[in-house]
Amino acid sequence: MKIGIDARPLTGKLTGIGTYVYALLEELSRQDSENEYVLYAHKPLITPPFANPRFRVALYPSKVGTLGYCLKLPKLLTKDNIEIFWGTCHVLPFFNPQIRYLLMILDLTPYRHPGSMSLYNLCVNRLLMPFSVRKADRLFAISESTKRETKIFLGREPELVIYGAADCAPQERKKGVPYMLYVGTVEPRKNLITLLKAYGQALQEGHKLPKLVIAGKKGWKSENIYALAKTLPVEFLGYIDDKTKLELYNGADFFVYPSLYEGFGLPVLEAMQCGLPVISSNSSSLPEVVGDAGLLFDPLDEKALKEHLIALSTSSELCLELRAKSLEQARKFSWAKSAEQLMKALQELRL
Repeated sequence: MKIGIDARPLTGKLTGIGTYVYALLEELSRQDSENEYVLYAHKPLITPPFANPRFRVALYPSKVGTLGYCLKLPKLLTKDNIEIFWGTCHVLPFFNPQIRYLLMILDLTPYRHPGSMSLYNLCVNRLLMPFSVRKADRLFAISESTKRETKIFLGREPELVIYGAADCAPQERKKGVPYMLYVGTVEPRKNLITLLKAYGQALQEGHKLPKLVIAGKKGWKSENIYALAKTLPVEFLGYIDDKTKLELYNGADFFVYPSLYEGFGLPVLEAMQCGLPVISSNSSSLPEVVGDAGLLFDPLDEKALKEHLIALSTSSELCLELRAKSLEQARKFSWAKSAEQLMKALQELRL
């Protein structure tokens, strides 16, 4: 069976969707000894190729983003005799009725938080997501929350959920300057303003909190976040590689993730896999990831977040308890298990 894949998430520095797609493909390259995979992208992949001859990359020239993908890919899919195509970015190419399509739904940000997207991306998604959901032979979501919202906003419920996982591991902790950690893009949807306000209020009240370290690339409309942080003991690291990220997880006192909305919330799971105590908002999919292993709060409740920050900064007993719970919860997620689900979904489309 020849399987085509939208590999555009692998053409830049890996963030959430790129990490998810790459990890699943890496597992498929280990597990699947029968099928061929063609990774389609408009420019070279920044990630290293898989050490598997059944995986190859096919490039199509395009400077018009998603529109080029929709219009130029059909001819390539026909030429390559693709039988099944996995759409990783909410949008499927036009035409090709002879091909069967599996579409992954990451989140419903264009409907839930349209203001967190550029006008171009919002228009593309609002126009093409409904078309792609109707066209797909099968849908899968990356969380139960996303599954429910796909039904609400697009009128069709995905047939299955395939969770993400993480590849981090706990290491021996080195003593250094105490810090709490956030990992993710610096943008309004991540709700960092609420975190900074809660942090600042706790410090004003005289509580001793560790430094806040924010690791992640600068997103759009982030100027007010950086401006507010100037008055606080906050360090911005920008985009970090995997090695640095692992070191940060294993050196932090605890992890904070105040996001307003997530399709899955990979950084939370990475932190838990390293045994970090976690404070997370209770929005969207995040309770599915955290379970009862962390401290949850309403993302708009600045006071509740402040109290959680104080609790983990002052109670070593609570931190030890949550470290153990984090490791236990993280063991429920596995890339190998998720890849098995994906391979089964692809095989069933052939039947």
